[in-house]
This record gives sequence, C-alpha cells and structure tokens, in this order.
Amino acid sequence: MTPSPPTSAETAAAAFRKSPVTARMLIGGELVESAAGGWIECLNPATEDVIGRAPRATEADMAQAVSAAETAQVKWAELPVQERSNHLMRLADAFAAHADELLMLEVADSGNAITAMKPDLANCIERLRYYAGLGF
Repeated sequence: MTPSPPTSAETAAAAFRKSPVTARMLIGGELVESAAGGWIECLNPATEDVIGRAPRATEADMAQAVSAAETAQVKWAELPVQERSNHLMRLADAFAAHADELLMLEVADSGNAITAMKPDLANCIERLRYYAGLGF
C-alpha cells in the first residue's frame, strides 16, 4: 500500500529539511551561480525552514541574462512553428512527469496547501500545451 501524500506545507517542507534544493540561474543555456558567489536562502513561510537557496544575482548577472535572452529570442523566432510547438509540448510533458515533485516544492516554497496548489500546476501544464498549439 502506498502512503498518502503530504497534506500540508509543513509536511511538504519535511522533504526539504534533510536536503535543501540548490538552484542555479539559466543563462545562455548554462546553469550558473552568481558571478559574486552570493546566495539567497529560500524559506518555507509556514515553518521558516530553509528549503533551498538560489543565487543572489548581480547587475552583471542580469546584464548577461538579458543579452543571452535577446540572442535566444532571435534564434527562437527563426525556428519553424512545429519545432517551437514540440519544445513547448516537451516542457509540458516534463512538468506533468514531475508534477508530484514540483507540487511538493511549490507547497514548501509558498506555504500554501496542496489542494490550493494542484490547480496552479495543472493550469501551468494546460497553458504550455495551449500555447504549443497556437500558429496551426
């Protein structure tokens, strides 16, 4: 018999107490830390437990990210509609495949109840699929 999933932000946060998540910034297709090496602790607002940390971006990091995004947008716009659609569908499929993990992370990060967060995640997946279908 499979145990029941956690039902509160406090229970969800327990999963992150032992091993907090360390995030990186996605800049130019690479996962990177801040140029200055700083970090921001991510707290579960319901329990005040540290559930992870994220890079503290500097102005130089932001400038690099904007430049990379502008370059990526040009390349994205050059892709055929079908290829852009395929990328969005793969992202939606990845979100769906990892929905339970994403839900627990978002519950711990926001302090919201699971029942309140499930529709948000489902809406995210639905919207990605919707936008993947535009242009046909």
